[in-house]
Amino acid sequence: MLSVLPLRQLEIVGQEYLLSIIPQANIAPNTWQFELRNKRKSGLIPGGFKLRLLTEAGESFPNNEAIATEAVESLYLTLSIKPKTILMLEIEPIPENYHREILIF
Repeated sequence: MLSVLPLRQLEIVGQEYLLSIIPQANIAPNTWQFELRNKRKSGLIPGGFKLRLLTEAGESFPNNEAIATEAVESLYLTLSIKPKTILMLEIEPIPENYHREILIF
């Protein structure tokens, strides 16, 4: 069961970004926010970036994707996830030396 807040530093197209998974228990139990932001405080996420969650089988589901249609401070998804659910996390463009993250809640 995921109980730690993973923070990953990723390099995407020559820029450094931070990926966080943040519990949102104040919203509802088993609710998590998946967030990508530029490592620089004033940096932005460029238009065209995508943050996507897929089922264990690699399938989409409702509200599983956030797309930056223009430059934004952060790109995020907030979802309620049943315990023991297995999800895969994808980012586009693909970060350097990155493979799909498999997350077990």
